[in-house]
Amino acid sequence: MNFGEILKKSWTIVWKNKILWLFGVLASCAVNRGGGGGGGNFSSGNWGDNGHGNNGFGGNFPFGSVPPWLENLGRQLERAADSGTLWIYITVFVIALLCLIFILSLIALVLGVVGKIGLVRGAWLADDSEEKLTFAGVWNEMKPHFWRVLLFEILVGVAGFVLGVALIIPGILLVVCTCGLGILALWALSWLVRSFLELTTVAIAGEKLGIIEALERTWKLYKANFWNVVIMAVILFIGEFVASLIIGLPILVVIAPVVIGALAESQAALITGGIISAVLLLIYIVVATVLSGILYAYLGSAWTLTFRRISERAPTVEAVSGGLQAENPA
Repeated sequence: MNFGEILKKSWTIVWKNKILWLFGVLASCAVNRGGGGGGGNFSSGNWGDNGHGNNGFGGNFPFGSVPPWLENLGRQLERAADSGTLWIYITVFVIALLCLIFILSLIALVLGVVGKIGLVRGAWLADDSEEKLTFAGVWNEMKPHFWRVLLFEILVGVAGFVLGVALIIPGILLVVCTCGLGILALWALSWLVRSFLELTTVAIAGEKLGIIEALERTWKLYKANFWNVVIMAVILFIGEFVASLIIGLPILVVIAPVVIGALAESQAALITGGIISAVLLLIYIVVATVLSGILYAYLGSAWTLTFRRISERAPTVEAVSGGLQAENPA
């Protein structure tokens, strides 16, 4: 397999068809950030009597008095704790938080599936034709395969969760007994599994197979081209790690102003630093989103081309079925 040809053509496809960047952004939702700032020296004289006294929730707040809404919330929690109903607030909060996490996870899953299929179908079409891709064209190609890939992603997620829980104790024992070397083995295994799943997704959306057929097809190709897939997986995963690191590093520049403002122990410096960090954060989010879209568009294209290259000499499921029907017309 010509690795250079795959890597080069994947970049050509992604750069020529920038609509794939959008599907790359969507695909990144299934993979998948935050920031924060510090306060000043809370043991210094900034902690003093702010006019509310030192009794209850209202006293000792840095840089001035407690905001009214925060003070009211604190007093409500105090009354709830005194009346024994605080657990109701906690229960409602936990349930609401879990529902929010579930809804956001579901949205991310759907968007991620749309992105993954769009990249597969887009790269597949671009590999066959020199014509420039359009959003409508890729979208129409994506829709017929959505539910199969979504079901596949859900099954993989459930299986991964169950397997992860079952292997917690054996995994810890492996790491301890091998003095940490077991981590490398688990990491290598995860690479192999991920590469298999990437190729299976391509089989579903690219060759338009059912889930079971795609798993069988990928397994046969995987065994026949094991080392080619391993080498490509190493190249792409290392490239992804380095690129993700480069994309993430500027967050240090983003939080620097608010950290400097906090260390200055001045309310004005903290507010100024916070504003600068907020502006830089907005810029960073836009730039990082675009770069992530390009990265995942490239990875999706590379895996699609890898599947196509290792399957060039292997018969497709349709060809095998057709041959069997020709031999047994009855």
